[in-house]
Amino acid sequence: MTHYLEFVDDTSAKFWMIKLLGNSHTVTYGKIGSEGRASTKEFDSAEEAQKSAAKLIASKKKKGYTASARTDAKPAAQLTNDEAVEKYGLADRYVGNIRFAKVIVFEGDVEIYGDVNKNTVESLFFDGEREPTDELVIIDGNLTVHGSLDLTEYYPCLLVLGDLHCDFVTSVNSYKEVTGDAYITTAFIGNYNHGQMVVEGTTHVPLILNSDHGCTMTPNPKTVCINYFSYHDDFFKYDYYVDELKNLFPDEFFEWFDEDDDEDFDFEWWSLAATLKSGASPFLEGAAPDLLSAEEIRAIASGDAPAGEAPASNPKPTTMSPAEAKEAFEAFRAEPALTFLSMCGDATVYRGNVTSDVSDILDLALTLGEQGTPIVIDGDLTLTADSVEWGSESECNLLLVTGDLRVNHLLMSEVGDITVQGDLHAKTLVGMYGDNGGSLNVAGDAQVEVLVATTYFCFGFGGNVQTKHIIGDGTYATDFTDDYISTESTNLFVPEMIEGGEFSAWQLFEARVAGKEVFVNNGKVREGAYEQEW
Repeated sequence: MTHYLEFVDDTSAKFWMIKLLGNSHTVTYGKIGSEGRASTKEFDSAEEAQKSAAKLIASKKKKGYTASARTDAKPAAQLTNDEAVEKYGLADRYVGNIRFAKVIVFEGDVEIYGDVNKNTVESLFFDGEREPTDELVIIDGNLTVHGSLDLTEYYPCLLVLGDLHCDFVTSVNSYKEVTGDAYITTAFIGNYNHGQMVVEGTTHVPLILNSDHGCTMTPNPKTVCINYFSYHDDFFKYDYYVDELKNLFPDEFFEWFDEDDDEDFDFEWWSLAATLKSGASPFLEGAAPDLLSAEEIRAIASGDAPAGEAPASNPKPTTMSPAEAKEAFEAFRAEPALTFLSMCGDATVYRGNVTSDVSDILDLALTLGEQGTPIVIDGDLTLTADSVEWGSESECNLLLVTGDLRVNHLLMSEVGDITVQGDLHAKTLVGMYGDNGGSLNVAGDAQVEVLVATTYFCFGFGGNVQTKHIIGDGTYATDFTDDYISTESTNLFVPEMIEGGEFSAWQLFEARVAGKEVFVNNGKVREGAYEQEW
């Protein structure tokens, strides 16, 4: 964790910075604008290093040093929303769902010393002259913050076209999107259901604490995730839930409303954040989980260590008769799976999480039935191929995933049912030509960048549907929402999406796989929050 202080008066302008790293801390000091001098001190334990740092910080503040932030980077341009949409392809980004009054652009990598928060954004991003409005800051490169990224107001929003390196992230209200990886050495805290944190790559962070805050992130396999809002998974697969907080943290982080009811409390996340930022452990003695260290994260960022543990080999598949599959899995006792199952051959069953690069989901099956093939993933299914297809003109195939389904671009057509009992994560999801029984049912939440629901393909969602664009043709494929882009609005799509004067879902799918633009004028997506519960 890094703490950056400055002292400025009529005769001097000095900075002082301390960086905690495990059992040591490094102090750097000098004139503002210089590299300064650095010295590192080792201790017998991380706790001793933290106590020494706290003492030094208190001493400096007593001498008149104050928390500050600085960067040598200057804004390269100020764009209109339309100019930014055209130049940076905002139409296919989460932040593109907001129409900004002002877009500030920094070209190249940006390095910031100190915390980025409501008190420092004016000097860091607006050259000391800010008239608050609906602003977006674009970093056209990597962003490194020697401190915390605490954007907790609605604006400015932030788009980093590269990697993010920082000590801590607090995400409340505003929208932040990182197109590369995120290397956060202490913790990520997401609070409340306004705003969004998006990291397209991997988020390497020791600890994630989230309270119903919209997140599209893939944590490092060793990241510990804590839900301090509810008892179930939403944007993450959690290691701990709200009812387990009292087993992890001391009473100082709780505001109790009824001493006789151990579930009637507010969790004071801001107090916990302050403890983490100080370098101290917030956990009860003996309750701390095994966390990634800052040293490990910096080693991953520098390429000196692997990004995470290699996934375990897939479980060996077995076969099961349709009758046995119906008995073993409750989802096969409901329509349309029940009808399909009666026509199918033996089921292929994987007991555990599966990661595969197949481009046709049926390739996971051991044998193919003449009229249909059931496949069961009794766990999570991650499909790593860029393009994955599902469906048949006549065969009643079934896919049951009892956990989460993660896929890049999935094309579903014709006959076949997919049931996901967890959450669904996808970049593109296309369902078309479902007249004969094509369907997708997701019990949990769905996070999809672009969702196409056309020609009677059936969709069922039990949780939140979080998406940037929904495209539909008015058939019952779009019964789950009244708010979608009509396929008849051909003027909203680039010409390549139109065949014979009509919208082509297939052309859109191919373009999305290839990373090409599919909309003009940002598709005129719905304004405001892009997360809605149906």
